[in-house]
Amino acid sequence: LAQDWYQIEVIIFEHSAETQARQTPEKWPNDLNLEWPQPLIELEPALERDATPLIKPAFEELVFEERNMNNDSYAFRVRDAYELLWHKAWRAPLQPEDQAPWILVQASEQIGDHYRLEGGIRIHLSRYLHLHTDLWMTEISGKPIIDELILDLNAENTDVESVINDMD
Repeated sequence: LAQDWYQIEVIIFEHSAETQARQTPEKWPNDLNLEWPQPLIELEPALERDATPLIKPAFEELVFEERNMNNDSYAFRVRDAYELLWHKAWRAPLQPEDQAPWILVQASEQIGDHYRLEGGIRIHLSRYLHLHTDLWMTEISGKPIIDELILDLNAENTDVESVINDMD
């Protein structure tokens, strides 16, 4: 039985800090337990080819010329009220919810091993198309991220309190 293929294109954006300052701030819990949705797959990078194949592999990013929402993406990039975080397009057969994979989303600034926006999206087919999101946005405080701090407490004149205060 042949599956119907779809071209999927997703744009994720956020309101600029100035726009957000005019709105009522959202209250989010601080004690979150974040877990990656499963099964999670990463889109394959777009490959430059001499000729476009009749059928591209599933879950391969489309090159700029094959995307349909480039003008919309551009509008988010040039307007001060928005920040474009993620714009991807790919083709794939859509599956029932229990078989549909989650697509990895990593966008905006990278801090250590993480990105400001992370998580996954899943698109599946039932009577109509469904989009599920499991995304989290990290607020960056401007403080450096330190993986590990090692102090030689046996060294002379080691003032642990002043080292910690220098980090603030």
